[in-house]
Amino acid sequence: MIVDIKALWEWTMLACEFTPDDWGTIRAHMHAARASDVLDSWLVQSQRLFGLSRFSGISAIARAHADATFRLAYKPYWIRRAIHLADQLRFSFARERLASKYDIPPSRVSLFHAGKDVMDLFRKHRGNGSERLTGHRDRLW
Repeated sequence: MIVDIKALWEWTMLACEFTPDDWGTIRAHMHAARASDVLDSWLVQSQRLFGLSRFSGISAIARAHADATFRLAYKPYWIRRAIHLADQLRFSFARERLASKYDIPPSRVSLFHAGKDVMDLFRKHRGNGSERLTGHRDRLW
């Protein structure tokens, strides 16, 4: 959960131009994709940061997600970085992802596959591992 300011601003600028018919189409599509809360969270974030018009019918789940996103954005960098790394590791070593990468059923994923993935990561990021872990290149200063 991160606030992607640039993407949110671009979305807001586009959303300002949407007609009621456009909104109906977008809402119908997101509802069919079972992603209405994602759209609603972005609407809440756009309203808070950039003043996008208020919308009715925003779910409590979407409001809670937007609140949690902003709470995380206000935390110190080192906390946000640690949470980001934990999310990356959780995804990188998820049974489903390893099964897909090694073309095996999820039930056959073992520590061997996780170890092989670690070796692939070491090869891929050799020489800049500490920078990747600390987010050195992510910082503005």
